[in-house]
Amino acid sequence: MSGVPAWLPLRAACFDTFLFDIDGVLLHGTTPVAGALEQVGRLQAANKRCVFVTNNSTRSRKVIAAGLTAAGLAARAEDVISSASAAAAHLAAEKPGCTAFVVGEAGLLEELELRGISCVSLQDYPTRLPEAHFRALFTQPPLDAVVCGLDTTFTSAKLATAAAHLQRGALFIGTNPDAGDRVHDAGLTPGCGALLAALEVAGGVQAHVVGKPASQLIEQLVERYKLDRSRTVMIGDRLDTDMAFAHAGGIASCLVLTGVASAAQAAALPEGHPQRPKFLMPAVADLVWE
Repeated sequence: MSGVPAWLPLRAACFDTFLFDIDGVLLHGTTPVAGALEQVGRLQAANKRCVFVTNNSTRSRKVIAAGLTAAGLAARAEDVISSASAAAAHLAAEKPGCTAFVVGEAGLLEELELRGISCVSLQDYPTRLPEAHFRALFTQPPLDAVVCGLDTTFTSAKLATAAAHLQRGALFIGTNPDAGDRVHDAGLTPGCGALLAALEVAGGVQAHVVGKPASQLIEQLVERYKLDRSRTVMIGDRLDTDMAFAHAGGIASCLVLTGVASAAQAAALPEGHPQRPKFLMPAVADLVWE
């Protein structure tokens, strides 16, 4: 890491709870990052609490845990918290038993339904919403909420329908603000943040975002696991979500270089910046045990 300042080593003995992002930290797609899962297994064997915290809303916690297990790591649904489960928890607290229009995929729908929320979506609808159907939305009873996560089948029809409900006063919840995700050595493919921006413009209202870096998510984690913030560290690959999330929650942060952000980008941030990590290591496998 020539040309950037030295960083404090992350030592396993200093923390009891390790919060791991998944994409770009433990896995690339379904392929494990070299040595990462073995290191998490070592932490688990040492009775360290390992929680998997992801902004990916397309899969449920059950499916995410199954994917980690299939890759070679012992993981249960209760070890996972996602932006989808956080959105469902928030909406259930704000409007229990409500009905929501959902822009998103199967994982988000599953998490919402587990919380007793009735979901309306346009999974099999034509790409474009006919004008007559759009006008009809303003004569029907309004839905309680619009929830938006990543949706790889996002269409004009979904945009128009969500906008109609938002214009009529529906609560607007976004799972996460990620502008995009890196596809190997290529650029960033549009993420949930891009969809939220479109809905905010079309609906005329700003989303309440619950995923990283929202402090609300760390509060859910602290309450669920009774965490000691001084003994908890977030390990992630993004400055704008993972590192900012740790700062917002008052916990330590560690950037790994197997995903989105680089050491040079981290070093360019001044001391005290909310996205600047406390620790940096090339990969999870480089955790120090001495």
